[in-house]
Amino acid sequence: MLESTTYKEKSNLKYWIIGIVYLLVVASFLFFVFPQIQEAKRIQQAIDRELDEQRLLRAFINRKGEFEELLANNSQLVKEYEQLIPPSYDLPVVLLSIHRLADLVGLKIDSLQYSSMQQANNVYWYPITLQSKGKYTSIYRFMQAFSTHLPTARARNVRLRSVSSQEISFNCEFSLYTIPDHFEIEYRWQSPEWRLFSDVIKNVVGVPLSDLQAFYNGGLTLLGIVSTSDGKGQRALIRFQGKEEWKTVGSYVGIGRITRIQSQSVTLDINGFTITISMGG
Repeated sequence: MLESTTYKEKSNLKYWIIGIVYLLVVASFLFFVFPQIQEAKRIQQAIDRELDEQRLLRAFINRKGEFEELLANNSQLVKEYEQLIPPSYDLPVVLLSIHRLADLVGLKIDSLQYSSMQQANNVYWYPITLQSKGKYTSIYRFMQAFSTHLPTARARNVRLRSVSSQEISFNCEFSLYTIPDHFEIEYRWQSPEWRLFSDVIKNVVGVPLSDLQAFYNGGLTLLGIVSTSDGKGQRALIRFQGKEEWKTVGSYVGIGRITRIQSQSVTLDINGFTITISMGG
């Protein structure tokens, strides 16, 4: 009986010793081995990040020329943008340039007024109103050069009206887009160098009715038509405002220019308006 009890005590003691050893192993793992494993993982992650950065750096080096070209192109675009759009403090220079263009094409400016700067969706502009008059060729050349060399100006509400046989009233409202003062710019806006174009469109404005009535009231009469001595053309005898004169193609009768002489009629052009008079009328 005594031996059986002693055996059980020895067995229990053995189990306790095994449990203590197991706990010591676990504690050793938690306090010594596990932190080393975690540190090894952290080091491996750092190595992986370093390798990724090296790959990115090599890729950047390989595409360095491409990036430099892109940067240069962007810089050129910024330069062109800033040279194209006038800053707000250069508004007086723009207005003076418009006056110079009008003088260049022979357009008389009666009024050139601007309102306070407007803003919407980070876009800034000055509303400007122009009132002028001149020949239709002057107006056409003005608008052609204006829209070509000052592209940040957008015209609206353009109104044309004949005021005489040689003059047209030209009124226009337009928006001048600008760079506000609080924007930092590196390149200065270039004031436009006005260059005129040679092409001219046909007068589409017409002639005031009062001028046509005055033209007819002058007693325009075709009295006769004869061939020239060299046989190259014809001459027309025309009475106008009580005066009789021989006329050829290209001659003027009042505000009308003769464009064609036929056997029984004469055709005249009055600023784009064509009329034909027959013999005796």
